[in-house]
Amino acid sequence: MDEGFRKEVTKTGCFGREKRERLGAGDAYCIVSTGLGGVSDIPDCMSRLCFLCVCIWSFVVVGCGPSVGDAVMEEKPSGGAKRQVDERGSQRVRVEKRVDLDDLKFEGLESRRWVVLFGFEFQGKWVPKAEYQGGVKQRVSFQEPLSPGDLFFTDGPLKLRFKFLGFEERPVENPRLGVVEVLKFARFEDMDPKKRGRVYEVPNRLPRARLDEYAHHDEEVTLRWEPERGVAKSFALSEGDWFRLPGVASSPAYRLKKVTGRSVSVEWLEEGKTHVRLIQVEHPRAEPAATIRELIGD
Repeated sequence: MDEGFRKEVTKTGCFGREKRERLGAGDAYCIVSTGLGGVSDIPDCMSRLCFLCVCIWSFVVVGCGPSVGDAVMEEKPSGGAKRQVDERGSQRVRVEKRVDLDDLKFEGLESRRWVVLFGFEFQGKWVPKAEYQGGVKQRVSFQEPLSPGDLFFTDGPLKLRFKFLGFEERPVENPRLGVVEVLKFARFEDMDPKKRGRVYEVPNRLPRARLDEYAHHDEEVTLRWEPERGVAKSFALSEGDWFRLPGVASSPAYRLKKVTGRSVSVEWLEEGKTHVRLIQVEHPRAEPAATIRELIGD
């Protein structure tokens, strides 16, 4: 054989390797390897038919074809639950349900800002003050300082809203000075029936430039129900309110769990499990940096 006439072309694909070797002017052969250990030499006139047969055999016996890996298509059937369908036809039910909530939209948010300030502390008792939306100021009298367990304030929009829990000291890094200093925090619990159990805290040294970090908001959100069929309806809710979707016979009791400057969370109980759906708020607001701990599930 004249090696000068030899020319080799190799292709690699999911079927293994296909080699074509030209051994001479009149002796053309096709060497087909499926990657399965079988090799056959076939005259060129039958190469295409042979290769097609090998491909069909590979699909039927081995199942090596154009692989889709783990590609998944998602579809939403008309049964409420979302499903995932893979290329082999198997279905897996997703956790997310209640697609009727897809028609519940954010419409508006009314926010009333408040911040409790440390004020003064002496002999383990506390004299706090507060600022409420619109410049309303509230304070505890020096003649009646708070002991742990006392409710405050005595009047105004925050009347008997909070319960004093006590003081706590801990080291905190001062980012402006680059030092660690020990601060005293006053801790108090929200007594509003819809927010009961939330615990807030405020440090004894708080520059006015950082007041927004410890400010909180009482929020009323307006949601709009826009079903594909039916009349759209808007309704206002506060945190902790329960509601049902109008005109939906299968609607469970939903609860407006929490409203923040970025999202509205709605929860409901179904099949013995609690589910939560987040509805994004338009024009999001930064959240306070103050620590809030949920002592009791709200």
